[in-house]
Amino acid sequence: GSPLVLLETLTMLFIYSSVILPKPSISKRPAGELTWGQDVSVTCSISTQHLGGTFTLQQTSGSFRKSQTSSTNSVTFNIPQVTFSNEGSYQCQYQTRVSSRDFNSPQSDSIRLSVTGKEELYISMIPVGNVTWGQTVSITCSISTQHLGGTFTLQQSSGSFRKSQTSSTNSATFNIPQVTFSNEGSYQCQYQTRVSGREFRSPQSDSIRLSVTGKEELYVSIRQGFQAETSAPLKVILLESLLLVRTEM
Repeated sequence: GSPLVLLETLTMLFIYSSVILPKPSISKRPAGELTWGQDVSVTCSISTQHLGGTFTLQQTSGSFRKSQTSSTNSVTFNIPQVTFSNEGSYQCQYQTRVSSRDFNSPQSDSIRLSVTGKEELYISMIPVGNVTWGQTVSITCSISTQHLGGTFTLQQSSGSFRKSQTSSTNSATFNIPQVTFSNEGSYQCQYQTRVSGREFRSPQSDSIRLSVTGKEELYVSIRQGFQAETSAPLKVILLESLLLVRTEM
């Protein structure tokens, strides 16, 4: 070909091989903190003549990653009914193909997504303080939320106790009748509900401590009974009681 055609070809190749994409912009609606279960929209945009590319929204330290192709210079990502797993920083990136070659933009600035409601799950116990062996205890879990009709779960942190209860209100009370020493320990609540066909779980509540008194007093009295001169029937009763206490311990 002529030198002019060759020069034009080289010029075009140089332009295509040196496409520099600017850093995209990122914004979200609504601005500020979000309420658990609320919808949020994150918009990524870029100032470039190379349209028709793909925007990717990535959670910096998390599993969220979505890509969307756009014929314009922007795209909006909708995150419905946010949970606490959506909290964190997000960045956008733009990718486009020019003359059969892929070009990536730098990452955008970070935008922070904060979800409120984390501290809105409460736990309380009646009676307050130490509980006597054989007494009944009531533990109430409550949550400040507009999404009612969910299920509360009360879990013993280091033990086998676990109970769930569905409630049409914002609270549920769990009764533990005739507590024994196996009921001692820390307890936490969790709330789970379904919104628009999706399951949502709250974080665990703060811990509440259940302490049962009477362990030492009963054990000492049994030991003293064995050391004293007692009749055979009393020894049998004391032996059965001792085995019960050791089992419960």
